[in-house]
Amino acid sequence: MILASVPPTPTLHFGLLNLWCFGGPRRRARQEQIIAHADLDILCLLEVDPADIERFAAACGLSWWRCSVGANASDRPLAVAVAGSSRVTPRRQVQLSVDDFLQDHDGPAIYPELARWYHERHIAVDVGISSGAEIRVGAFHATPGTSRGPGRLGVMGRKPWYHTRIAEWVATWHAPYLFGVDANTPKRDVLDWADTEVFSPSGRAGHPGEEFLVGPPEAVRHRARDLWRDWLMSPAGATDLAQVPKGGPLARSHQLPGGRWCRYDQVWATEEVRVVDMRYDYDLSCSDHALVTATVDVGPAAEPLSPRRKRSAAGRCPRCGYEFREPGRTRPCRVLRACERRRLTHPEGYPPRASGAPDYRTPSSSARRPV
Repeated sequence: MILASVPPTPTLHFGLLNLWCFGGPRRRARQEQIIAHADLDILCLLEVDPADIERFAAACGLSWWRCSVGANASDRPLAVAVAGSSRVTPRRQVQLSVDDFLQDHDGPAIYPELARWYHERHIAVDVGISSGAEIRVGAFHATPGTSRGPGRLGVMGRKPWYHTRIAEWVATWHAPYLFGVDANTPKRDVLDWADTEVFSPSGRAGHPGEEFLVGPPEAVRHRARDLWRDWLMSPAGATDLAQVPKGGPLARSHQLPGGRWCRYDQVWATEEVRVVDMRYDYDLSCSDHALVTATVDVGPAAEPLSPRRKRSAAGRCPRCGYEFREPGRTRPCRVLRACERRRLTHPEGYPPRASGAPDYRTPSSSARRPV
């Protein structure tokens, strides 16, 4: 009997770094040194100088780059970029247009200068990896609500429209994909999604909200999930989990005026992308944001479900298989959060038994019966 060989799962070394626009030549040299030492396959860069990206990428040992703004931009805007090594191949570059950010929506109107600003702060690149596989990589940089904005016209309540419009766009992508983002949120970053808070939630149906891009599973409008939370849930992430303060944040990626730490810099990916290792390395000599690195295995894209399989999968938690009382939903809801809480509270008993539904109350109580 001859068994067909299974192609190896591609492994990627991914990074995310906000370069800090106020960095001088000495800080740039430090950044180049750190990035070159990290030996990354793909790197998402934020607060990029478009006129310097070619030199900077080469100094970091990277073979190619794609920037959201051309090098000949007259007003030297802050851009974002995706760069990579010779081990991966850049293919198509995609962006939303300025008009996409000017669409009518339930919220403060976006003025043209701010729409252009949002356009310059996002990019996605289709990247070819080993075995002919492909993954889409996005780099996003949200503007703080306190920013004066272009022409000092202000941002304020217009901030969450960036998150919402980007989330709607990401929802149209084909898996697998991942993106690195400086979301300038959440306000409170803790393990339990129910206690996590963003600065600008939606509030009502149809209104923009930051949680649509980087919120709990029942709120996000795309298929990706927070890789750092996956890492903390894994046995290999137990050391990092033990260091998380009770009131958060889950990691230290940026220090706000006044000394409060936050985790605005995040990496999200679809279920085909499995985290093997992940780190937040904060070094003020490099940037006021941490360098986020992740080693991931990229599996094949899942086959589309037939209508019958969709019906059978609906209302079932993808993590533990427990059926919950919302059979019309195809996305995990409260039960997924319960899975996370149980795993943190009783890691030795998760899942409590291989073939039955888990008990979300106490290890000694009787298991809830599936619907």
